[in-house]
Amino acid sequence: MLFRETLDDLSSEVEEAVDELFQAVKRNQSHEQDLLLVELNGFHDKNIQEVKYSSNLSPFDFGPGGWRYLSDFTQYRFYDFYRRKVISTSRLAYFSDYYQNKHKQNVYDITLQMELMVYLKFWESDVVLTKLYHLSNLAQGKNFDWFFSISKDDSRQILIRTLIRDSIKNICPKYYKLIKDVYLSQIRNAAAHSQFYIAQDMLGFNNYNPSDHAPLSQITFKQWEDRFHKLVLFYSSLIKWSNVTQKEYVSRQSGKHFGLDVRITERDGPEKHKWIKYVDTGGRVDWMWYDNWNKYYKDAIS
Repeated sequence: MLFRETLDDLSSEVEEAVDELFQAVKRNQSHEQDLLLVELNGFHDKNIQEVKYSSNLSPFDFGPGGWRYLSDFTQYRFYDFYRRKVISTSRLAYFSDYYQNKHKQNVYDITLQMELMVYLKFWESDVVLTKLYHLSNLAQGKNFDWFFSISKDDSRQILIRTLIRDSIKNICPKYYKLIKDVYLSQIRNAAAHSQFYIAQDMLGFNNYNPSDHAPLSQITFKQWEDRFHKLVLFYSSLIKWSNVTQKEYVSRQSGKHFGLDVRITERDGPEKHKWIKYVDTGGRVDWMWYDNWNKYYKDAIS
């Protein structure tokens, strides 16, 4: 259940945390277009790498990555539908007759279960976690990692806790705290395996095990709401910053024939540079490698 007053109460805290992350990225990135590569989903295609000696194709590319874009957009629609279902009634007023109102109890029950699915989908999303990984790397001054990918056997717990969160604890303390407040592998696993229950005004967990990163036996609805509202605000802030970043880079390359310089770094250290443009080829308004635009689209009618 999303309450307007709770979103308003927590929005400044979340926005400051995400702003801190992106400001650290802008300040510390080792190449000025690395953040653009995060937004464009820069990646290394190992399938092209295997045939590169018999073709002129580069294994370094960017873009949606085939069906991956549609899966991410499908998840976004689910999230976007839910985040717009905000209740203007105060939380105190809403719960004033909760224990006598069976309809409210049923609505809250199914709503909380939907929220657990939103929570799970966020922390299981390859697209989201890849982006958070890259942002943490850039905030530390590391090069954009073209070769990073998530396999089905990778531990998301280690990725989120160690590489995304703990690695920038001292660089972005507010952002570190935000992830700490929102993410808990126990909740993610409980949602994935239906190891939770709702009783009275409590959300309980059957996977309680303090010795294995599962410290929660039960939490109140209010405790869950605070965690979930921060997640929604976090996701919204990432979307806001994505739009801002896109506009900044489009503006930066405006009027430049070659566009912007992008650095490509090999595993063994050597690097090369290519140019990238934001172009309108008459129906396709998007980023494109300068070489491709110059060869195939330069004379297209805009």
